[in-house]
Amino acid sequence: MGDNKVKILVGNHSSNKTEWLYDQLILESRDENDKTKVDLKKKLYLVVPEQDTNEKQRLMMNKAKEFGYGIFNIDVVSFDRIAHYVFDILNIEPSEEKIIDDDAKTMILVLILSRLKDKLKYFNRQAKKIGFAEKLTKAMSEFYSYDVSDEIIDEVINSTSNVNMKSKLNDLKLVFSEFKNKLKENGYSIKEDKYDRLKDEISKVDIFNDAIVAFEGFTGFTPVQLMIFKKIVDVAKDVYVLIDLRKENKIESIGLKKTDAFYLSKKFILDIANTIGEENPNSLIKNFEDNTEKASDLLFIENNIYDYSKKDNRGIPEIKNIDIYECRNVEEEVINIAHVISKILKENKTYKYNDIRVVVPNVEDYTDIIIRIFNKYNIPFFIDDSKTILNSPYIETIRAAIDVVKSDFSYDSVMRYINAGLIEKSKNI
Repeated sequence: MGDNKVKILVGNHSSNKTEWLYDQLILESRDENDKTKVDLKKKLYLVVPEQDTNEKQRLMMNKAKEFGYGIFNIDVVSFDRIAHYVFDILNIEPSEEKIIDDDAKTMILVLILSRLKDKLKYFNRQAKKIGFAEKLTKAMSEFYSYDVSDEIIDEVINSTSNVNMKSKLNDLKLVFSEFKNKLKENGYSIKEDKYDRLKDEISKVDIFNDAIVAFEGFTGFTPVQLMIFKKIVDVAKDVYVLIDLRKENKIESIGLKKTDAFYLSKKFILDIANTIGEENPNSLIKNFEDNTEKASDLLFIENNIYDYSKKDNRGIPEIKNIDIYECRNVEEEVINIAHVISKILKENKTYKYNDIRVVVPNVEDYTDIIIRIFNKYNIPFFIDDSKTILNSPYIETIRAAIDVVKSDFSYDSVMRYINAGLIEKSKNI
């Protein structure tokens, strides 16, 4: 891996790269002359996605207990927390910034769409539909995250011959321009805009000077996050980045295919190398060996997924640890999951409920059914999902009631009001 300041730790799910990193951070946090003491002059950071901060801090503390140590000088932070640290040191008050959330963005976009309804061409009909503003909210956030400007949109418009694409981009540009103007008029900013300011302000503080910084849990950085990453690399002592990727002989941009199961991981490595000006991304990589005994079934799937060249089943090992069930619908899936969880807990007393994870393709499609079925089977659970205020049955009832009056008790508005979730339906309806 050479003497590079940036070290990319590569391995698949069964490798010990995470354990190695945690051990490294804990040992680095100790006094050089007395390893039983914490050196409070040292600064160490583990940067993770916002939703993982509590879980990663718990894992780090458990790892420290194995050494008989604490984590007094190891901070588990997110990009949001870094922004909070920097703005606090520079006396930039969040209240003065008027940072708005997704719900406020959606409300602003609803107002903009009502004003632009006669100017929009591609989105003219969609703009009148409920939920369209929420979709635009995500698009506006992406524009900020990837530092998209009106000029960049114009370049794409001029480079395409697709009429529908031109019309769509023109509408998006119009909405984006109005959205930026509205934020400026009211002195608002958004979280993504906060990162843009962070990249300009982070060099004014010394919290990362000569620090050891590790990044875990990311599948990639946005352009703005890459700029922040570069500012941290410039002043830090060592920087580690954990990336899930099976052992590769070479990482190169030529031949990088989106159908590759590890496309995002390889692109992430290339983005890091380009950001820090390293021409040979492979010089940054430290490979961790697969633990084939630990999860041979998963390793086989990992190495062969999306490989359609195999015509027969020769070389396929006997699968012992993976069960596949076919279900008719989502409810049957969840009932089956509940049976499996109950069986696991009954047959193996060493497992606890918090040792089990249920991964679904779309949380929205499963949430209500999971709540009903898991409660029926007395299975405690936590659903990692953020809901907007517009999804609240209380808010939907109020909005539906207003719609009933505005539409003079039309059939659709009345049914929307009844189905909002708070009105008890009569058996005669």
